[in-house]
Amino acid sequence: MPKSSRSKTVSARRRAISRRKPAAQARASSRTRAKSRTAPTATRTRPLAGTKRRAPASRASGRGAAIDRSLRALLIRQLDGGHAYTTFAEAIRDLPAELRGVRPDGAAHSPWQVLEHLRISQWDIVDFSRNPDHRSPAWPAGYWPESPEPPNATAWDASVQEFERELAAMKRMIAESRRDLFAKIDHPEAKAHHTLAARRWCYRSTTAITPRS
Repeated sequence: MPKSSRSKTVSARRRAISRRKPAAQARASSRTRAKSRTAPTATRTRPLAGTKRRAPASRASGRGAAIDRSLRALLIRQLDGGHAYTTFAEAIRDLPAELRGVRPDGAAHSPWQVLEHLRISQWDIVDFSRNPDHRSPAWPAGYWPESPEPPNATAWDASVQEFERELAAMKRMIAESRRDLFAKIDHPEAKAHHTLAARRWCYRSTTAITPRS
């Protein structure tokens, strides 16, 4: 084929291709727009590595209530004693009446003085936790009776009963679900760390009788 004929043929093909390109591009663009209208894009958010999914609010609040109940029950069991330490009732059960006012050899206080110290210390902590007008006795004189002996025949039993009443009052406060165990106690002398839960531990260390063997 002559060169001039080949040139004409190539030019004709190029013109035909150039005319077809815009039409093909228009059809492709039309199909893309149609897909975008009919097929919405689905996005899925994945949790970040190392993070945990949050439980539904109802389930989380249920767990919180269960933990609160367990904590209150634990604190009350600690107040009852009988674990690392003997209970109050066990400590005084077999003590003869004639020894209540006697200081054992090498001891600084008699059983009567120790009993009164426990009663006064417990009353101080419990009343501080419930009464904004409470004022603590002077330390240390206000927490220890001077005489090693009870003042009369009924003083021992009265002190025991008062101790048990205040112990029951502390347990009732802890058991009340409306009370926040970690809120600062409503008292003008209370510090930020003076909470009902913290006072319970302070109370327990004050009233512990003797370790179990």
